[in-house]
Amino acid sequence: MDTELPSLLARWNTEPPLTRYVLGCVAAHYPHHGRLITGQVSDMSSDYAGTQPGVYLKLAEALLRADDTQTFTIAADIISWAEDLDPGWLDAPGVSPALKGTHTLAMGAPRAANTTA
Repeated sequence: MDTELPSLLARWNTEPPLTRYVLGCVAAHYPHHGRLITGQVSDMSSDYAGTQPGVYLKLAEALLRADDTQTFTIAADIISWAEDLDPGWLDAPGVSPALKGTHTLAMGAPRAANTTA
């Protein structure tokens, strides 16, 4: 995935919203490539403000910006309403905020994808 991601991200503007949502979430797992679309992820998160996909995109944006405080805050917010995510993960000792954020994103974002048109 790491070697294919740059070419996938280059297609951002030609892809439909659902594909851009997935690309934004995947990009957060590979920030060394994903930072190239931070602005687009931010714009899309604003477009989906007040929705679960919007919150996951905000988390992806925080990860792309390497903002550990915002990453943890958003992950904790998601855990508070996403009943199927384990809140214990946020308290795991020795786990960085970035890893907690990427775990939350990986576990929850696919479930919210069906509400992204």
